[in-house]
Amino acid sequence: METIDIRIDFPAPPREAQQAIEHKFVEKATRAGAINAHVLKKNGHWTYVAEFVDTEKAALFASALTKAIGAVLKVDMKPTSNDTEN
Repeated sequence: METIDIRIDFPAPPREAQQAIEHKFVEKATRAGAINAHVLKKNGHWTYVAEFVDTEKAALFASALTKAIGAVLKVDMKPTSNDTEN
């Protein structure tokens, strides 16, 4: 099964807000049709990852996310066919 991965890097949010932000991201991505959503945390930066099977749902999610944060983002959407490429 091919998937579309959306990965967005941001500085880590304030500590008191981290759990709520992570939960909200995963919840919204899942409602938008993501088959997997999580946050990778490393060196003061977070990478928000949402994995979709449906390219239209992936594009709509990326568009809505960009609009919600009011920024222009470079979103790397590439089809992958196995876990080693993700």
